[in-house]
Amino acid sequence: MMSSQGDWFPEGEIDSVRVTVSVEGSRLRLVFPDGTGRFFELSRLSVKDYMKGIPLKAAIAETGMLSLPDGPLAEGIARRCRPVGAHFESRMMVWIPALFGIAIVVMALLIFVVVPGIAERVAPMVPAHMVTSIGDTVERQIQPWIDTELETEEQTLAFQEINRMGRDLIEPLDSEYNFRFLLAVSEEHINAFALPNGTIIMTYGLYQELDADEVAGVLAHEIVHVTKRHGTEAFLASSAWFVLAAFLFPDPTLFSYLPSLAELSYSREAEYEADCEAAVLLKDAGYPPVAIGDALEELGAAVAEAYGFEEEEEDAENIIPWGILSTHPEFPARIERARQCAGLEG
Repeated sequence: MMSSQGDWFPEGEIDSVRVTVSVEGSRLRLVFPDGTGRFFELSRLSVKDYMKGIPLKAAIAETGMLSLPDGPLAEGIARRCRPVGAHFESRMMVWIPALFGIAIVVMALLIFVVVPGIAERVAPMVPAHMVTSIGDTVERQIQPWIDTELETEEQTLAFQEINRMGRDLIEPLDSEYNFRFLLAVSEEHINAFALPNGTIIMTYGLYQELDADEVAGVLAHEIVHVTKRHGTEAFLASSAWFVLAAFLFPDPTLFSYLPSLAELSYSREAEYEADCEAAVLLKDAGYPPVAIGDALEELGAAVAEAYGFEEEEEDAENIIPWGILSTHPEFPARIERARQCAGLEG
């Protein structure tokens, strides 16, 4: 049995005791000057920074530390003992990826399920004056980018037609909103969107792409967004994410912007609901319910052409240009569903 002389430093003391060190099976044996011996399981030893040529330092938690000159015995002990922190590090190698994965799943649930679900339930309970205030705030923020100053006779006629159709569509409604219908004079952007306060804006570029019934279909779609409070849901979801980000991240600014940008759009479910309810609204106002499906078909084709896609290309189905504030689901799926709803209402 191999043995060597070493120094033992009892826990809490600075003076060492000369001991004889040996290994018996899985245990370390220390023999003290008075002839008494102590045994320690090698698994209890932690070796710190062992290198050949320097003494071995082996600690036993809450007991003491052994200093052993380098040699075959020290090398053998070092091989059989766990380095300081190795147990913790091995556990961390397992737990860090697991915790990271759990964090991703939790964040995904918060962003895509919990927060939108709460927003959907809370939105109908928000008082009407608060919804109007939210819309007024958003409208003030976007005014510098939306030019509604009519410049030509054609634009004036388009504005008048949009207002006439809008009034036709809201007449059957018992609405709490003061609807306004505006024409943005931009011809480059192909878009229409609604604010929570009842302001609905259509670009002249979109108006030119549609016939009269299709214009009514788009207006009906946006009116439903207002009456169903889809914009308020989006606002609440975005605000909730900002609060979550403030708790989860030291500097939440960047993270809070990402869902805020996403929430410029309505959810896929909100778009489908607006399409289907628009068919009902069109029918009640005396317009053909299928106009919403026709409008979507024209909108999809116009967007594909404006942004350099061919209609038959697969990418055209998933195009989401920044110029469209609403990140619509794929046009073919929406067209099919809208026409099914129109059939049910027709």
